[in-house]
Amino acid sequence: VSDNAKDLVKRMLDPDPKRRLTAQE
Repeated sequence: VSDNAKDLVKRMLDPDPKRRLTAQE
């Protein structure tokens, strides 16, 4: 898995909604 994919997963699973990646992004 690429670092980009890992970062994406981390952001999607981030409990903080301010940092969490939204569907619009």
